[in-house]
Amino acid sequence: MFLYSSLSTHRASARCFSTRSVSDGFLHAEPWRRVSLCAQRALWFHCSIVLSNAFPLTCYLYRVVLCDVNSPSPDAIEKAAQAIRHGQIVLHPTDTLYGLACDPLNPAALHRLFSLKNRSSSKGVLLMIPNSSYGEVFCHSIPQVFHEMVSALWPGPVTLLLQAKASLPDLVRGKSGLVGLRQPDLPFLQLWMEAIPGAIVSTSANLSDQSPPSSLAQLRQLLASEVDLYLEGEEIDGQRQASTVVDLTLDPPQVVRSGQWAGRVQDFLNRSTETKK
Repeated sequence: MFLYSSLSTHRASARCFSTRSVSDGFLHAEPWRRVSLCAQRALWFHCSIVLSNAFPLTCYLYRVVLCDVNSPSPDAIEKAAQAIRHGQIVLHPTDTLYGLACDPLNPAALHRLFSLKNRSSSKGVLLMIPNSSYGEVFCHSIPQVFHEMVSALWPGPVTLLLQAKASLPDLVRGKSGLVGLRQPDLPFLQLWMEAIPGAIVSTSANLSDQSPPSSLAQLRQLLASEVDLYLEGEEIDGQRQASTVVDLTLDPPQVVRSGQWAGRVQDFLNRSTETKK
């Protein structure tokens, strides 16, 4: 499915008229009509140039794919996987907030994502992973509490901060040198990462220091035309929160951002602390 901005529609119409309606009929028209056809073609060409010059940043095509997050079509999965493989930016639903995704190992895609969000390069980004074994791929060391929390709380809206490997791009690690990992609880996301195959950057679909859009209409207006692929799922649930973030490099581990499952996470940490006493 393809959607145009309204201005793009006018430009496409102008191109269609000048290349088909006018050109095809010109040679067969009577002489007195050729003048009229030429005038029409010149007028449409002039309008197209004026529109292009007046609105250079809003005249382009963007791609939208409707996505059933619980039972996604193979076509939607493949389009999403291809976009990541090709270094593109994807706007997508998650089990928390809508997110912006790219390949975490593609520097050009990361720079574009940070620019789109106006995000500081000192801030890292979380990675969604297909399973906990990716912790060994991205992290310098894995504490025992990681495995315990994974067993109790994944898949789900819980992000675990660990010491990142130096080989990860600076934009992923941020100033802290940490990386956040999360295994989401959504069939679409799991199938998408398996199809890539690999992890994805997934940061909230908003501009930095601004609240996330509260409806699909706001989301489309803010970001849909800025990305390469927009996967539209269910309407935004205003009650949903971002994931709860736990810093596992601290002893004992601490919640550094409360979100979904915050109470459940804190209960786990409290029990873990009591067990070690």
